[in-house]
Amino acid sequence: MLIHGQYAAGSATTFTTEVGEQTRRVTVRDESSVLGILAAWHSHREEAAPGDLLVVTTGVDDGELGCDLRGHAVQRRTLTVEKAEIVTQRFGATGLDVRMYREDWLLQALVDAEPAGRGWPRTAGFLTRDAALRALAVERLGLDHPDVSAHAAAEAAVDADVLLAWSRTPAGPAVSRNSPTPNAVN
Repeated sequence: MLIHGQYAAGSATTFTTEVGEQTRRVTVRDESSVLGILAAWHSHREEAAPGDLLVVTTGVDDGELGCDLRGHAVQRRTLTVEKAEIVTQRFGATGLDVRMYREDWLLQALVDAEPAGRGWPRTAGFLTRDAALRALAVERLGLDHPDVSAHAAAEAAVDADVLLAWSRTPAGPAVSRNSPTPNAVN
């Protein structure tokens, strides 16, 4: 399977999953060149057991890949994963606010900022843009940090009062300290 994208560094590269009624071993390789993809394919063919799956994440366009390699891929092409679909699944929503489809920066930020271990809060039904922005702000600013009042985290209404209270906690300056400074000279 060829997928447009980049596999998260540090994520498991080998795992098992259920496909139909069978447990299959999956190997994921992140390759940035045609030669890397070919090497991954040849390695998989030589070393993998029957039924094992290879997933290659890449930025290489289909036009650069030969028909012979694409011929072995699912749907004979590189698949694109829609960020809107990922966000919908991660929040457990049934749909997204239509404005979010036009805001790739928001979808990407939600994918990047998903809380490790606990994930995004589950949404019963439709995920609104406002709820998504609130969840993103709460996570990025650390408003659910233990030093932030429970009221501020529970309300998740990011207004001037909440931001002022947040700036007075150890969480506020820590976020500012850990953020890269725009146009910083190294």
